[in-house]
Amino acid sequence: EIGISKEEALEALQVVRQECHGDAARTAGGSGATRKCTALELLEEEQAQGFIITFCSALDNILGGGVQLTKITEICGAPGVGKTQLCMQLAVDVQIPECFGGVAGEAVFIDTEGSFMVDRVVDIATACVRHCRLIAEAHQEEDHLKALETFFLESILSHIYYFRCRDYIELLAQVYLLPDFLSEHSKVRVI
Repeated sequence: EIGISKEEALEALQVVRQECHGDAARTAGGSGATRKCTALELLEEEQAQGFIITFCSALDNILGGGVQLTKITEICGAPGVGKTQLCMQLAVDVQIPECFGGVAGEAVFIDTEGSFMVDRVVDIATACVRHCRLIAEAHQEEDHLKALETFFLESILSHIYYFRCRDYIELLAQVYLLPDFLSEHSKVRVI
């Protein structure tokens, strides 16, 4: 169905398995031990991770406060309903300064369709900066004004790392290289 041979599929699975086993060994200190904790500890860890706010109260409420960090959020729907728009919005929103309720992070955008539109991201980022300026003007707090010194269009665009993958081999390669990229870009909070 996806246009690859059985041998190519098995080779891809083998690479993924090797990586998973390597990650398990690295996470567990190579001992093969599993992490033990209580459900309460897990809940506290999840709550401490935070959310990417969207400034859309209806969406943030549906998502329980925003898009939760360290979790996979699946965005699905028919063509044209706004899945890519939402992803571009999140690539901007993840950068909202903490004093405005954001996480002051960075984004990785992996484009498999060629649908990333930088002009649209400029519009989204400009609107986000404008919204934060309105909040700062209304509250007149020092930290809001200071945060806006580094939260501007060019800064936002320079913290969205864009990767275009034209086929499954490029996508697998990008996923394989992602941990090294993330270790060099520790502020990335959304992919």
